[in-house]
Amino acid sequence: MSPATTIPVPASAVLKPGSLVLITGVTGYIGAHIADQLLHRGYRVRGVVRKPADWLTKLFESRYGKDGFETWFVADLTDEEALVEAMQGVSGVIHVASDVSFSPDPNIVIPIAVNLATTALKAAARTPSVERFVLTSSAVAASAYAANITRTVTAISWSDTYIAEAKQPGPYTPDRGLSTYGASKALAEQAIWEWSKQNTASTLTINTVLPDFNLGLPVSPEHQGWPSSAGFAVALFNGDVSTGRMLPPQHYIAVQDTALLHIAALLHPSVQSQRVFGFAEPKNANGILKIFKELYPNREFADEDPEEGEDLAVIEEKDKAEELLRWVAGKGWTRMKESLKEVGDYLIEHEKRG
Repeated sequence: MSPATTIPVPASAVLKPGSLVLITGVTGYIGAHIADQLLHRGYRVRGVVRKPADWLTKLFESRYGKDGFETWFVADLTDEEALVEAMQGVSGVIHVASDVSFSPDPNIVIPIAVNLATTALKAAARTPSVERFVLTSSAVAASAYAANITRTVTAISWSDTYIAEAKQPGPYTPDRGLSTYGASKALAEQAIWEWSKQNTASTLTINTVLPDFNLGLPVSPEHQGWPSSAGFAVALFNGDVSTGRMLPPQHYIAVQDTALLHIAALLHPSVQSQRVFGFAEPKNANGILKIFKELYPNREFADEDPEEGEDLAVIEEKDKAEELLRWVAGKGWTRMKESLKEVGDYLIEHEKRG
């Protein structure tokens, strides 16, 4: 396979093509897409891994040629010295890795999330070559989900409800997994901003990206399976309604757009000390089923639930984020129908292959 044609980046990009960018969590759903989009634009990527990832190296070599992508082994992402070593020669850091176990115990999840984020930030700040640091946060860091209730998400919004719920005593039952996760993402991001406030002498530019429900094909479904939110849509496609309806109504974003927002946060000269919000359009299980029925009329899907609510969140930063997409990629939000078709077509083709 011939290497893919390089996509140009805006001339105003802070880091120029050829620069080396380090990504933690590079084998994950979002991290792999960020690497893919950076390589496509002529950047070099160093992916931090905790176990061999030959499949990812081979995949990127087949798409972009050799020497663009490399892996760097770090056994413990809370080992600051190991991360400093990994960041040598790096111009930008995108820290994606986090605890996504959805364990309901805040005494375990929250310290891990905060430690992972702050350790990566401190390592970046200690590395003279690093100019920019981008943290993958989450929509749940800014606001708790609430079906059929209007809520406004602003640049200074925090999920106080989830933080308060995480402080409640046990038992830590599985139904507390989402609130604990939300609290962990909020407190990890807050720790990043607190560090920035206390270290004003640092020249490191810090930004965060807060995507909601990611959807679209993984970079390699064969090796990654259906991680994260995409698995819930796959469940609905395959008739597993109980799994497909586990999440409350929220907002959708294409995983490729999430990757592009990270790149904009890394490269845009005016994006400094900002939170970038990835909310493309409202989504619930009914909406996914409705689109699947339109796309695949000859396939049986579950009935829609007339009692399911909707996400009525008003996202004040939505247009600003879409402007960043246009800056980095020349397009606005990817529509949910397009992402669902990408997933559905793959699943049907996989069924045909047996």
